[in-house]
Amino acid sequence: MSIVDEVRKTRKEMTLELKYNIVHQLQARKCPVRLDTLMKAAESVVYNCRRYSDLDDAVNELIKEDKIVLHFIGDGELYLSSK
Repeated sequence: MSIVDEVRKTRKEMTLELKYNIVHQLQARKCPVRLDTLMKAAESVVYNCRRYSDLDDAVNELIKEDKIVLHFIGDGELYLSSK
């Protein structure tokens, strides 16, 4: 396996781990969670996931899979909740 393939595989695994983390955090709360709050929590749990692109990938996949919902509440900030 080439280095490029290994990097892709590792990034995919990190994104999958982050997706599960996001869903579990959202399911643990009964109200929508601010995106920046979720990002900080996700980064603390998945210590090697410091890039927003990894988090963006995970969030986008979860939206496409219809597992999370986007909200704009009050202050216009983006919030997420599980379905």
